[in-house]
Amino acid sequence: MAQPDSLTASAEKISEKNHDRLSEVVENDKSEIVEPHRNKTDEDAASFQLAPSITEPDNEGSQTLSRRLDAPLNLTRTSTRPYTSERFHVEQTLSAQKLKSCVIAPTKTEDGTILVDWYTTDDPTNPQNWPAWKKAWVLLQLGAYSLAVYGASSMYVPGEQDVMEHFNIGSTPAAVGLAIYVIGYGIGPLLFAPLSEIAAVGRNWVYIPTFCLFVILSIPTAMIGSYAGLLVLRFLTGFFGSPCLSNGGATVGDMVGCSSTETGSLSAADI
Repeated sequence: MAQPDSLTASAEKISEKNHDRLSEVVENDKSEIVEPHRNKTDEDAASFQLAPSITEPDNEGSQTLSRRLDAPLNLTRTSTRPYTSERFHVEQTLSAQKLKSCVIAPTKTEDGTILVDWYTTDDPTNPQNWPAWKKAWVLLQLGAYSLAVYGASSMYVPGEQDVMEHFNIGSTPAAVGLAIYVIGYGIGPLLFAPLSEIAAVGRNWVYIPTFCLFVILSIPTAMIGSYAGLLVLRFLTGFFGSPCLSNGGATVGDMVGCSSTETGSLSAADI
């Protein structure tokens, strides 16, 4: 019984010694692997920091820069003329001439065309000679006109849900009612804008009939029973409401813009 115990004890001692030797070998291997790696990175970092940067001189660039620096700087200065009393009297004379009632003679071009203008410089039918209250009244009407037409386009959006339920359609077809209106007042200026520039037609003969049709067509648009008919009426209302988009700025220009003598195409019914 004693022999097996001694053999067991000796086997345990041998296994412990082998385990210690194995752990020492593993640690030595790790240190050999890590240390060279650290040394290599340190050397790379040192070489990176200590390596001088070598650049080739740019002779052409340096010569150009030196020429620019050596060249004299030619600075110029602009200034406006002082507002003298002579200039003040000239401006007063010009403004007084505009207020005088002078006859405007027709101008004849080289090809024989006669440019018809206003009769006098203070012609009361000239929109630029209107009193301030009349210009303000026309601008107010033009603003209300534009508000009604543009409001009718986006006013359709809150009712899209009712359109879907009433005509039993989806959201995408219901949105076409807004798009078709915008297409209408996008196409209308192609006709009404050049038409209003014809002296025999003027602005009013474009504004009044089209706005009357716009108001009349709004009634069946609210009472139509088919969705196809709704789209047709939406297009027509946008089409006949478009003159405020195309001609509104022209009307303002007729009153306060460049001199109407340069256009020579206005009449008493143009505004």
